[in-house]
Amino acid sequence: MGYKMVFSDMDGTLLWKGVRVSVENSAAIRKAVDKGVEFVICTGRGVFGVEKHLQELHLLGKKGYVICQNGAAVYDLREKKLFTVCGATNRRAGESTWFGAVLL
Repeated sequence: MGYKMVFSDMDGTLLWKGVRVSVENSAAIRKAVDKGVEFVICTGRGVFGVEKHLQELHLLGKKGYVICQNGAAVYDLREKKLFTVCGATNRRAGESTWFGAVLL
């Protein structure tokens, strides 16, 4: 039994010299996706920060996701839209900052 889903970070992992996906990685991803493996990119970037790489890898319209904004948003590659967004209100963000300061 093979893999059903593969996750990859972008910066420092998937991107060659921080700019583009290497030919080898691109070929491996394409081969996996063609076999039905869901490819999931995980990144701190926003969805628009990965768009050109999704096009480069021919992932748009395929089964898979992009977990972006450090996990705050999930983009559905097949549907080409945000699947979910988790945001913090200004009040909650302030509470998190205060909590972090207390821990220091």
